[in-house]
Amino acid sequence: MIGHLFFWMSIGLWLLLEAYVFFKLNRKTNIENKEKKSKLIIFTLILIGMFGSIIVDPSVVETFLLPFNGARYLSVPLILLGVMIRYSAIRQLGSSFFC
Repeated sequence: MIGHLFFWMSIGLWLLLEAYVFFKLNRKTNIENKEKKSKLIIFTLILIGMFGSIIVDPSVVETFLLPFNGARYLSVPLILLGVMIRYSAIRQLGSSFFC
């Protein structure tokens, strides 16, 4: 069960970063941008991608609840690495990121 905890903590961190970027850092962009709904569509598609398999086939929940093995533990650092790269890119691009 500890693997599941680490997994959901890393997913939660990723969603918090995305929500922060979407709602907090993109305020000026959302006001000036003519296509305001595109970022909402992207955010919705991320959530559908994460939880869509449960909607299509609810039996995947049973498979997910199986104990973690070595390969599944690798998913946690990969998610965290992706979050760190995304955060680094946002910081380095600065205002260019929000144009």
